[in-house]
Amino acid sequence: MDHTTKYSVKLSKVQKPRDTAHILRRTNVEPALVATRSDKMAELARDYHDSLQDDPSEDDPIKKAADIAHVLSSMPPAPEIPEMSELGKNLEEEDTRNSIDDQKRGVAPGIDGIPAELWEGLDEIFTAGQDSPAPDPLAPPPTSPVDRATLLAPITKGGRKMLDIEARNDAIHIMTLKSYLELNETARAAWCSFADKIFANHDKSASTVQPGSHINQFLQNWSAKDSSSYPAFLQGMLTVAKKYGVTFDTPDPPQEIRNLLPLWHHNKRSPGLRQLENSPQCKCLRRAHGVTTVGQGALVAERLSSPTHVPLPSCICEACVEDRVEHKCKNPHRCATTAQARIAQLPRKWDPRTVFPPPLDAPSATSSSQAFVPPPAIVSLSEGFRIFTKISGPQFHEPLRLPAPAATPDIAGSVISLGTHCTNLGTLETLCAAGIWFENGDPRNSGVPLPATASNGLSATIAAALLACRAAPRDKPLTLVSTSSALPTAMNTHLLKWENSGWIGVPNPDPPRALAAALRARTAPTTFTKATGTTASSGCAAAASLARDALLSAVAPDPAMFTPPQSAMKGAKLSAMTQALAYRAIRDSKPVPTRKATVANVSLVRDFMRIHCGNAPRDESIWLSVRHRDFSRQIRNFLWKSVHGAHRVGRYWSHIPGYEARAVCQHCDVEESLQHIFLECTRTGREVVWKLASDLWKLKTGSCLPAPSMGSILSCGMTEMEPEIKSKPSGLNRLYRILVSESVYLIWLLRNESVITNEGAAPSANEVHNRWVFALNDRLEVDKSLACSKAKSDRSRTAPALVRSTWQRTLLNENKLPPDWLSSSGVLVGIATLSSRALPPASSRRPRHS
Repeated sequence: MDHTTKYSVKLSKVQKPRDTAHILRRTNVEPALVATRSDKMAELARDYHDSLQDDPSEDDPIKKAADIAHVLSSMPPAPEIPEMSELGKNLEEEDTRNSIDDQKRGVAPGIDGIPAELWEGLDEIFTAGQDSPAPDPLAPPPTSPVDRATLLAPITKGGRKMLDIEARNDAIHIMTLKSYLELNETARAAWCSFADKIFANHDKSASTVQPGSHINQFLQNWSAKDSSSYPAFLQGMLTVAKKYGVTFDTPDPPQEIRNLLPLWHHNKRSPGLRQLENSPQCKCLRRAHGVTTVGQGALVAERLSSPTHVPLPSCICEACVEDRVEHKCKNPHRCATTAQARIAQLPRKWDPRTVFPPPLDAPSATSSSQAFVPPPAIVSLSEGFRIFTKISGPQFHEPLRLPAPAATPDIAGSVISLGTHCTNLGTLETLCAAGIWFENGDPRNSGVPLPATASNGLSATIAAALLACRAAPRDKPLTLVSTSSALPTAMNTHLLKWENSGWIGVPNPDPPRALAAALRARTAPTTFTKATGTTASSGCAAAASLARDALLSAVAPDPAMFTPPQSAMKGAKLSAMTQALAYRAIRDSKPVPTRKATVANVSLVRDFMRIHCGNAPRDESIWLSVRHRDFSRQIRNFLWKSVHGAHRVGRYWSHIPGYEARAVCQHCDVEESLQHIFLECTRTGREVVWKLASDLWKLKTGSCLPAPSMGSILSCGMTEMEPEIKSKPSGLNRLYRILVSESVYLIWLLRNESVITNEGAAPSANEVHNRWVFALNDRLEVDKSLACSKAKSDRSRTAPALVRSTWQRTLLNENKLPPDWLSSSGVLVGIATLSSRALPPASSRRPRHS
C-alpha cells in the first residue's frame, strides 16, 4: 500500500542546477582527497578534525604553553600555505559535470538563490560589458550601438526587455514595504514592530512629536530620518516609499476606516497645525484618556452633544465624572472640546461626522441589462495604502458623493443611446468619434471626435458613456443603451482589478478611468442595457450617425476630454501589488530615449506601408513584426538592429580616428550604409540574390517580386501581399516574409565575409547562387520539421496546411511528390544549384547562418 507524506512532493521534485559548484579538497595527505557531495564533505571534514585530535601532545603543561606562545609570537600576519596553489586550482570539466548532476539529484552542498553581492555587481558588469573591447584585436574599443535605456525598454517600444536590476531591487523593497504596512496584528510580521520603534526613535520632528504620538509615519505627517544605521532592507524600503509616493487614500472611506486613523499628526490635516497637538489638553487626552485614533477622540467629544453635559470643569455628567475619578483628568470638558477641535480640522472626506449617501440600490440584472456596481469599499487600513501616486498626480481630499439635493419631480430618469464610429483601427491613422442620442429633437443629442487616446471600439464606447454621464443629471437614474456588451464587462468586472493594479498594462486607460470617476460621483443608479428591438437599435444608429458626422467635421478633438478628475483613484493598491507588477510599473514610468536613426527607419516603414496598404502602422505593430515567429532568431536580431540603425557600417567608423576608411565601400568608393549594401552595391552577390528571390516568387505567383526598398525590407514582417484574417493565415504572405528576410540576411552575410574575412574579395556568382538555394532548402526543412512536430505547445508547431500553402508551386518536380510530402525526404525548392542542378546529400549541406 502506497503512502503519501507532506515531504513526497519536495523529495520528488527535480532540483534545478545552481550557479555555484561547491568542492572540498584535503591537501595534507597523499593523494589529495576531493569531495563534492554534502555527506562526503562532512565525512572529509570529520576525518580531518579527528586527525588533529590524534596528534601527540606534550605531557608537561608548562612546556606545552611555552611552545604555544612561541608559535603565536612567530606567526606572520599572512602565513604562507604551501598547498595554496592546490586549493586555488580550477575545477576540471569532470568535476563540474559531476557537481551539476549532484545538484539535479538534490545532494550538492550550498544554498539556493543568488547572493545579494552578486546582484549588486551584475549591473556594473552589464554596464562594463557594453563598453568592452571588440573581439577583433585590431578594432578600437567600441561603445554599444544601442544605449542601455533602449535595451531595457519593452518589446513594443523597440527594446529587448532586458532585466533592469535597479527596478528589480526597487520591486523587492516594495514587497518589503507591503509587509510592513500590513497593520493587522494577527498577520503582521514580528520585525515590523521593531521597525516602528526604530523609526520613532529617528523622527525628524522629535521636538514637536511627543513620545506616544508615533503610530505610523505613512498615516501621520512625520517622517523618519535617512540614516545609514538602519538595516539595509529598511533603508531600501524608505527609499522606494518616497520615490514612488506611498500614501493612504481611498474614495469615500467608510466611517470605520476614518475612525481607525490616528488623531495625532493626521497626515490629511494641514501640517501647520501640528504645534497645537502638544497643548496640555492634547497631552491629557493621550496620557489620561488614552486617545490615539480619530474614533477614540470622537467618543470623548460625544458628550458635548449630550443634554446632561454642562460646559464647566465641574460638570457632573456621567462621562465627566468617570474621567475625573478614573482618569484623573482635571477638566474633562476642555479635553472634549479639544478632541472635537482636532477632528473639525480634518477635511470632509476624512471627518467621521461626514455622512456619505448609502450604497445605491442597483436594479436586478437581466440578460440584457445590468447596473453599475462600484468596487467594494476597503475594510482595513492596509487596503488603503497606494503606491505610484507621484506618477499619477496629487491627492484629492473631497468626498466623491454627497447627499443628493431635493428631488425635482419634473425631471425623470434619462435613457441615452450610445453610438461610435471608427476608421483605420490598429493603425497610426485611427480616428474615433462618439455620439449620444436622447430622443428626436433633444438639443443634447450630439457627437464629438475623440482624442488619440481612444484608439479602439471599446474606448470609443466608454467615451460615449462618459459624454452621457456628463449630459445627464447625476441625481436621476440613467440608462445607457449600446450595441456592445463590452461596456458593462469593463466597468463591472475589470474595474476593480484595473484600479488595484494602478492601470498598469491596461491599453488606453484614460477613458475608463475618467468614466469610473464620473459613475462614482453619481447619486442615482446607472444601468447598462444592450440594444434589443427596433426602437433601441434605431437610437444607437442615430447616435452612430452623429459620431460619423462629427468625424467628418472640421472640429478638433478636445485633448482634455479624458483628463481624470482630481477625485479619480491615484496609483495602485499596495496590498494587491506583486513583485512582477511593481517591476512593470517602475519600468513603464521610465522614458524610452529617442534615437535619430530609429525615427528615420520607422518613418521609412510607415511611408512604405501607407503607400502599400493605405495606412501607417503603429510603433507597437512595427516592433512586433520584427519579431515575427516566421523569422529565425538570427534574422530577428538582424532586423531589430537594422531598424535601430545599429549595425557598424558607414558613419559609425567615420568618427573613430584611424578607422575612417571603413566608412567607405571598398568596391563602390561611396559611403557605406544598409541601403547601399542591400540595394545599390555592385559587388557580386546582391543582384544574384534578388534575381533568385524574384524567380522563386514568379514560380509562386506568375509575376516578379516587387522591387525591394529599405521600407519593404524592414516591414517584411507585416507586409500583406493578399488580404489575411487572423484565423486563416496566408501562405503567400508567409512566403514573402521568408523570401525577403532570408535573401537580405544572406546579402548581409556575404558582405561581412567579403569585407572582414576575405579582405574585399567578392564570392563568385555560382557560390552566391548555391548559398541562396541552400538557405531556402534549409528553411523548407525547418518548416517540414515544425509541421510534423509532436510538441504539445502550439508556439513550437506550424500548421501543416499553412506550410503546404507557403511552399505550394515553388517545389522541384512538385507534380511527382506524394500527397504527404511534409514527412518525405528530398523535397527541394524549385531552383537547383548550378554545380550539378541538384543538391548534395543533407549531411554535406552548410549551416543556414554560417
